[in-house]
Amino acid sequence: MARGAPDVGPQASYAPVPPGSIPGASPHSTAYPQTPGAYPYPPPAAPGQYPPPAQQPYPPPNGQPAPGQPMYPQGSYVPAPPGTMMMMVPVPAQPQALPHYWPGQSISVWCSSCQAQVDTRVMFTPGLGTWLIAGGICLAGGILGCCFIPFCVDGLKDCQHSCPKCNRYLGQHKMV
Repeated sequence: MARGAPDVGPQASYAPVPPGSIPGASPHSTAYPQTPGAYPYPPPAAPGQYPPPAQQPYPPPNGQPAPGQPMYPQGSYVPAPPGTMMMMVPVPAQPQALPHYWPGQSISVWCSSCQAQVDTRVMFTPGLGTWLIAGGICLAGGILGCCFIPFCVDGLKDCQHSCPKCNRYLGQHKMV
């Protein structure tokens, strides 16, 4: 016995079970059938050998075109005859509705006043959120004017979007 190893006693050994020693099992039964043809599928082909292709295609259903003629479902793409030139015609862009959420930076929108696609002009103004943050800093003991920092940071102010062409007010992003 090795030093420090616990004594576990004698170990059990397992011998293979001889056939016929299991009650209720026949000595010749196996888990898989041994007779050929008992499997539902044919055996796989040898490498390099493939089954022959079907000789006749399925007959077309009634009311369908004869074999050899293409059949296109209704509403599908039918190819143009050879030599035909096709052109892509651009569809004019439809005006888009103004967004429900205005981000804190300039975005591209359709101005319904001047009928143009524009990048909004952004103007930052102190709002309720700016004042609440400044008051919180002051209550937390902000010294030497630290409570004025929210008035210098654009991300802590309200953001007003307007059209740069016609100066129409489009929307705003509020801190609170």
